[in-house]
Order: sequence, then C-alpha cells, then structure tokens
Amino acid sequence: MKNILTFTLVTLLSFSHLSHAATTSSNAEAKPQIKGTYVIVQSAAHATITPIKDQKNAYLLTLENVGKHSTFFTERPNRTAGIMSTESLAQDWDPKNPQGFAQNPPNGSLVGLHTHLLNRDKTVNVVLQLTKPSYDAKNKTLTYVVHPIGNEKKLASLEKIKLDYATLFIDAFFGGYCASCVINNN
Repeated sequence: MKNILTFTLVTLLSFSHLSHAATTSSNAEAKPQIKGTYVIVQSAAHATITPIKDQKNAYLLTLENVGKHSTFFTERPNRTAGIMSTESLAQDWDPKNPQGFAQNPPNGSLVGLHTHLLNRDKTVNVVLQLTKPSYDAKNKTLTYVVHPIGNEKKLASLEKIKLDYATLFIDAFFGGYCASCVINNN
C-alpha cells in the first residue's frame, strides 16, 4: 500500500512540475499551433462516482477542489508540454465544434485512493468515456457524465465511490490550433 501511495504522490508532483515549467518558460507562447496527440491531466483532492438513476451504465463523476489549469503533454517525438484552463477545456465539448469532444468523446483513466474505515486503503483505477463536462470555478468542481469501459461490473457493484488524491488522464487531444494553450517546447 505504501508503494501505491508513493507512486500516486510522485505522479502528481511530476505533473505539477510540468505545469509550473510550462508557465514559467521563456519559450511559452499564447495561441500556438500544436502537433501530435496529447494527454490531458487533471488533478483533484477528491473524486466521487455516483450512479445516475434511470440510466444504465451512466455515472456522474465529480472532481472536487480541481485546479484552474489542466496539464497536457504530447507523446514522442514532439515532447511538448503545457497548460490550458480547465474552463476552456470544458468548452471543447461544444456541440457546434465539428472537431470537438461532443462529436467523439474522449476516454479517461481515473486513478485515486479509496479509503475505508474498516478496510485498507485501496488504489482504484477505472477507465471511462467522458461526456457533458460542467466546470464551476467558484466551487472548484468539475463534473462529467461518464460511461465505464471494460469495468461495468466493478462500478455497478458500488453504490457510490469516493476517491482521494484523484488524477484523471484524458486521451485524444489531437494537434491543431489551441487558443487557450500555453506550451513549452524546450
């Protein structure tokens, strides 16, 4: 268990470092043309997954105390990293955008620590399709309607899941013009 917690903390600190480096770099640019496939990382103090009544395999994912910015990075060989506002990321689901996430929702891997008074802490990792985000900057919450991928039985057996130290890794941010991105191309 100690190893899992250490891994989670190291992962969070690594992405925090990437975010800081991107905002302080002298090479940072606004409105860049970006190339490659990106992974987006969102960190939150807590995450809850709650079943949505009357909808089969649909859940509400709520990230609590989520950051104002989300980190992104590209796969090699481009090796680009940066940040984008969480608010602008949520707007990428605009149904009017033909290349937006509303047309082709991304997958995400949610990792967090499930603590229980009677059981040992347990790392939970669930893969989800992410839809319909809603960001509340004042309350620092971000919600998604999610659909499990490959782990429906695992989620269906739980009434509600609460995770601490949650990190959401989102796939499929394809290169192109990004008005809200700040990048670091060292």
